[in-house]
Amino acid sequence: MIKVKTINTNIAANILNVSEATVRNWMKSGLLNSELTIENVKFIKSSISNGEIERLNKRANKSKSSKSFVPSEYTNDESILNVVHEIVNQSQSQFKNISEAIFNIAIAFIDEVKIINQHCCFNRTALKQVFDNFNENSLYKPDISFLTKITNKVSLLKKSDTTDVLGLLYQSLLTEGDKSQKGSYYTPTKIIDELINDFNNTIESFLDPCCGTGAFILSAIKLKHIKPQNIYGADLDKNAVFLAKINVLNAYKDFNEVPKIFHIDTLNELATGDFFCETNYLIGSIDAIATNPPWGASKNSSPSAKYERLLGSKEIYSMFILKSIELLKEDGEMNFLLPVSILNIQTHKNIRNILCSKTKIVSIKEFGRAFTGVYTPVISIHSKLSKRIIPNEVRIQTLDNLYSIKQDRFIKTKDNVFDIKVNETRQDLIDKLYSIPHHTLKGHAKWALGIVTGNNKEHLKPIINSDLEPIFKGSDINYYYLKSPTNYIKYERELFQQIAKDEFYRANEKLVYKFISNKLVFAYDSKKSLTLNSANILIPNIPNNNIKTVLAFLNSSIFQFLHKIKFSTHKILKGDLEELPFPIIDSSTQNEIIKYVNRAIDGNENTFEIIDDIIFKIFRVTETEKIIIKNLVK
Repeated sequence: MIKVKTINTNIAANILNVSEATVRNWMKSGLLNSELTIENVKFIKSSISNGEIERLNKRANKSKSSKSFVPSEYTNDESILNVVHEIVNQSQSQFKNISEAIFNIAIAFIDEVKIINQHCCFNRTALKQVFDNFNENSLYKPDISFLTKITNKVSLLKKSDTTDVLGLLYQSLLTEGDKSQKGSYYTPTKIIDELINDFNNTIESFLDPCCGTGAFILSAIKLKHIKPQNIYGADLDKNAVFLAKINVLNAYKDFNEVPKIFHIDTLNELATGDFFCETNYLIGSIDAIATNPPWGASKNSSPSAKYERLLGSKEIYSMFILKSIELLKEDGEMNFLLPVSILNIQTHKNIRNILCSKTKIVSIKEFGRAFTGVYTPVISIHSKLSKRIIPNEVRIQTLDNLYSIKQDRFIKTKDNVFDIKVNETRQDLIDKLYSIPHHTLKGHAKWALGIVTGNNKEHLKPIINSDLEPIFKGSDINYYYLKSPTNYIKYERELFQQIAKDEFYRANEKLVYKFISNKLVFAYDSKKSLTLNSANILIPNIPNNNIKTVLAFLNSSIFQFLHKIKFSTHKILKGDLEELPFPIIDSSTQNEIIKYVNRAIDGNENTFEIIDDIIFKIFRVTETEKIIIKNLVK
């Protein structure tokens, strides 16, 4: 195949008209290749445009959006939303600078302040210091007319069940583009409280290393009653740090010290161990750390050269995990909210190894798609720094189940994959399936991508004529057979952007499969058909296995079960397919499978279940095991 040059996230973001953070999230979820190419990115763009990936349409153009909105993570109460909208509208009409707006909102929020001659007079010196440090050049003044209009509204919000009123207002003032460019999303209070409640009641110190306006800190205060002098936070957003300090002082009315919330680059400036670093006292001193760190990896520059060297990755949240390990006491706890990709994507194997070898993993929980406008599902990993790791049982909480897994299993998996979907019963079944003598596709197959035209609108035609031939895309693939074509193309290889060798398309027999899919869907082709790059090509050569037998196994419930439970991705990847076990079978069994596969290829879908039953027998699956498999893949 033609070798294609990779591109960075910045170029991809410009092509897709989204932020780099969005590109990175799509890479983590599997919608974009981990190695970005022009062709792959343009294919995704085309899929968004034509509706094939409708869920992504809402993300396109976010990075340049000037719209602001109230995050539903904070509240769904309509009366509260109306009050927030009024304050936001008033702020936007009164101030051009968001910092000046939050300066005045903070004044309205604090009960113990008086305005005299356009100057703030505070009851506590700590409050004065916080406001003065934020307004160090005296750029902002209390706006009496604005304060008159919003103070009662802010009081209403404070009486509601909204935990972080300042955070709600700040997030509502930020534009959609601001949030998307930063790649960070503030966290639902219910999830924050669950992460904090996971900690022991004996914790005495708490840190959020990317604290925002202090939502995790407020939860730690509420649920664990941490003393104010033992609360720490850090963030790069100066506005958020200011509001976090106000939140702490508001929670502790008798506390008169500036909270230890630092406007700082946590990875490069907090507790570095360097001689002149003023926060080195934090190293090895924290009882509990919880946060929702930024997600994403930079292709151009590293957030921290030190942690990149240690991790072999530029993934930001992995760096925050490693930083937190340095700050925890022995037996200290940390609980991170993370994208689900940390569990199994190869890029994150080093941080998984570190978590396995340096911490006792207490629990891993699924939360599904927790953030408005973010496609990626999220999980939490709660762990304790410990010198004694094994034996340890990890509590797994999926969206529909609760069970335990031995931590040493994660140490033994390839790339230390955290295969949390595999409880003990499922693991026994997987072991049984792999115990059958088998071959794999590794070293026994040829692979090819479909054609990247570079311009589908120009090259694809809806009606055939003498110069054109059918070309199939992913949505044209059914189990076992290709649907009737809906697109036609003139096969002029030199005009296409990316194309495999002719021998792949013109093979006498080949399998074609959906590339972007959470299920295995393979079809047989003997008509030398062309495919687009949403329909990849496999030509198997497994010893003593006919191509139609291979097709049967790939479409079987057993292979669906193994693929879903082991890999759980939205793309069908060569490396994953190469791990599936193709049993060694005799010629009579093979002939029986081929007989029914031929009927399936002809469109007789009643044979699907017959083929499935034959394959169940080959793997010696019991009726109980059938139920386990079918319940997972249905």
